[in-house]
Amino acid sequence: MRQSENEFLNYILECLEEMDGISWGRMFGGYVVRRYNLPIGLVFDDELYFKVNDRNLADYQSLGSQPFSYEKKGKTISISNWR
Repeated sequence: MRQSENEFLNYILECLEEMDGISWGRMFGGYVVRRYNLPIGLVFDDELYFKVNDRNLADYQSLGSQPFSYEKKGKTISISNWR
């Protein structure tokens, strides 16, 4: 797996190196982490956001996690990746 210039991303990739199919790419000023080309996480500002769904969302909420969000045209947009 190739390294990035981002130390935190390299740490995350090192933690995931036992898993097959892990890759990463740049995305909107951050990075996307993929497994077999499917996005499983985002890295922005040295924070990791995993993709969540209806089965595990309550787990993230119970731990006080927050969704990844950004501003667009004066509105806050939250997506299904949680810290």
